[in-house]
Amino acid sequence: MKRIGIDSPFAIERIPAVYPYGVKWVTNNSSPVLTKGYLQNGNWIQGTYPFLDIQAGMRRCILNAAGVHQYYLDKDNSIYKEGQTTPVATGAADGTSASHLVNSAASFITAGVVAGMWVQNTTTNHTSLIKSVAANDLTLADDIFTSGNTYSIGTTNPMADGAVYVEVPQFSYVWTEDGVNTYFIISLYPFQFNKSDGAVVKSAVHPWFYEGNIPIPASKKYFSAFESVWYNSGAYKDHDGSTLGVNGDKAVSLPGYNPLTNQFRRTATAYQNYGGLHAAFGANHHSQGFYAYEAIWLLMTIEYASLNGQSYLPGFTDASAFLYAHTRKTGRTMRLGNASGSIVVDLAGKDSGLSGILAAGKYVANSYRGIENLFGHVWKWVDGININFGATEGRIYLSNNPAQWSENTATNYTDTGFGFPLTDGYVSALHPGRLLTKLVAGSGVTYLCDYFYQPGASAGWRGLLSGGDLHYGAYAGPEFLCATDSGSGDRSASVGGRAAA
Repeated sequence: MKRIGIDSPFAIERIPAVYPYGVKWVTNNSSPVLTKGYLQNGNWIQGTYPFLDIQAGMRRCILNAAGVHQYYLDKDNSIYKEGQTTPVATGAADGTSASHLVNSAASFITAGVVAGMWVQNTTTNHTSLIKSVAANDLTLADDIFTSGNTYSIGTTNPMADGAVYVEVPQFSYVWTEDGVNTYFIISLYPFQFNKSDGAVVKSAVHPWFYEGNIPIPASKKYFSAFESVWYNSGAYKDHDGSTLGVNGDKAVSLPGYNPLTNQFRRTATAYQNYGGLHAAFGANHHSQGFYAYEAIWLLMTIEYASLNGQSYLPGFTDASAFLYAHTRKTGRTMRLGNASGSIVVDLAGKDSGLSGILAAGKYVANSYRGIENLFGHVWKWVDGININFGATEGRIYLSNNPAQWSENTATNYTDTGFGFPLTDGYVSALHPGRLLTKLVAGSGVTYLCDYFYQPGASAGWRGLLSGGDLHYGAYAGPEFLCATDSGSGDRSASVGGRAAA
């Protein structure tokens, strides 16, 4: 079998196999389950493909403020740097102070422990940010230790070194309809797909890799590993769910803090909106754009061969009500590394404050290949998309250039020719080739299984929110889109943001 050489610009962790792979969606069938397959000589072959070369290339890493890659995090546990998995210190707690790790026999300073590192309770597997260091006492962001619990302290310090992103290798794709079937097919390099009527569809590099309207696509892009948190008055802090930003504030993808919410998508005041707050961390950082979100959705959908995100990766969506106090600190998935998975609520310990709010066995976070809470927990603004609601539709305009993103305009945006419906409901169909709601005739267990909100009588320009928050139940998921809010006129304690680069 021919393979790309390891010195190829497309090479990732291992030499990839040659066949494009993907899924088939029978669009007139209400089942969200998709059929896996791959291409041989351009022809669809039904069957499970043995490799996921693009998804396997997704890795948590650190970017500095200039957007320059610093290092990868360990693939199995993000409290460590790649290749540096020997703990800085180990031992057992012998104290009981809340939100502290006390070990009277330790010498944390001598061992090289500094604020910003992470500790894992190896008895319970909970992790926490280290906020300050004394000789035998660590102040932590979370109360996770009781006397006798063992611990390991990791080697990474995201707060000191930059921000945490997930690196995504460039991929080519085909998203095409063939009769009642829609195919999502991806590959690390160009390919063609032979349709049943003899027509040939050639692949294209996904638009995300042309972000900024660059002529040659980037070999990799970066999506925030965590929801954005707050840098205020010279330090990273938990947000309170209400405070607006002030001059000098930043929004950054970091673990260890309650998420930054209640900011606008974009306004004239840069420090009160996610666009300006992300750029304040560094000029090459910006809010997640529509194409970035769509690219991650494609990778998830193909990997799990399902349109029902909550069925394969349940997240924090089942609380009885939203209060900002119910949000969790970012980084609950640090111990998963680059793996996908969901974190069960710990009502007897770390999540005791959610008793009566979230049932036992439910989830407080999830991670897709290192991307924590793509949906659920708090809503996330999506940039690079404006919608103009009128009498018959919500006309959709897209931009792939963060330098030109603005509110309430079609200028420097492309008219997709598509419109969002003027009815709320569960999504049952997408517009061709885009993650854009077309029809709403489904349910929580059929078609795309997630909800769509339109602004009702409040016609005019709107922004876009994705994913839902921690109490939306069956409505929530990766296809849950909300077009009710104005990006420059609306903000909420339940609405946060995330970065891309």
